Amino acid sequence: MSEQESDDLANEQEMRLDSGFDQLEEEVAGQDRSRDQRPVSSPVGILALLLALIALGMGSYAAFMFYNLESSDRTVDLAAQLTEVKQGLKGSANGLDTVSNQLGGLRQEQSLAMGSLESQLESRIADVESAMGTSSQDWIVAEVEYLLRMANQKILMEQDPKGALTLFIAADTILADSQGLTAFSLREAMATDIAKLEVVKVLDREGLYLRLSAFVSQVGELKQRELRYSPTVQQEEVTIGAQQLTFVEKVADVAAKAGKRITTLVDYRRNEVEITPILPPEEEYYLRQNLIMKLQLAQIALLERNGEIFRVSLTEAIYWINKYFDPSDTVTTSMRAGLEELAVINVQRPMPDVTASLREVRQLFGDFQKTEDSQ
Repeated sequence: MSEQESDDLANEQEMRLDSGFDQLEEEVAGQDRSRDQRPVSSPVGILALLLALIALGMGSYAAFMFYNLESSDRTVDLAAQLTEVKQGLKGSANGLDTVSNQLGGLRQEQSLAMGSLESQLESRIADVESAMGTSSQDWIVAEVEYLLRMANQKILMEQDPKGALTLFIAADTILADSQGLTAFSLREAMATDIAKLEVVKVLDREGLYLRLSAFVSQVGELKQRELRYSPTVQQEEVTIGAQQLTFVEKVADVAAKAGKRITTLVDYRRNEVEITPILPPEEEYYLRQNLIMKLQLAQIALLERNGEIFRVSLTEAIYWINKYFDPSDTVTTSMRAGLEELAVINVQRPMPDVTASLREVRQLFGDFQKTEDSQ
């Protein structure tokens, strides 16, 4: 059934319903007018009412069938559209699969091309190295030789075992990571040298330098020595006792006593401890500055690992502290004890011989050169 026919049928049913309702209203109105005259309804009115109800039911059924038919048509249309959409999605999925397969093929082709390009590049590099007479192993050995040479320089020139150990470990790591390089004797020599460096006791130069700086800051707090005079106690003369002396011995004894008596009249104080006079302010200032310079000189000797200058500088500083400053003062005693403790430290530590690795790497490099020359 087409949409136009459905509309015509609906209009016809509505017209019938309107006609039935109009007829029913006229009959009801006529019944109202004749109610007073006829107490009982006529059969014609009842029949008309039944016909109106039947017409109303038929119209409702027709409308229900019309709407049901229209809903079925819409459902069919939606199902058809849904089927079309599913088919479109299926086609899109197939297209995506095709594109994905194409991309996979392109990636595989690119991987093959990159592998071929890398192989060609490695071949060209090998050709260039062969033409130059230098291989990758030569470069590795040259790098290791440079690191070992720098490590030996740190031992001989700077006496820095910690820095030398770092360089040795870096060189050993390079050899361990290299492929196709056989250097057993070299790594064995390096392991021996590394063990020698690990047992070297590292001197805390930074801590010693800071201790000397603390002593420099305390120089201004030192107190001068106070003058105290104590006369020398004369020893009592020992008498000979009951010994029998000759005349000559008695005369000599009397002369000796007389000479001693005369010498006591004048006191030269030559046999007493020398008294150091109190320094004037200007000389005291220069004394403190000289003491500071001695401590700073010890710091420089510490950094340069010069043990002789370090020890002499601290010894002179201790001598000046003992001579010119109060030995009972706490600052003086603390500084003197600290400097005496530092003076016995050997800042020039003996360094081990780690040249075996350097000799081995040079021997290995020479063997490589001979092999290449023979080829």
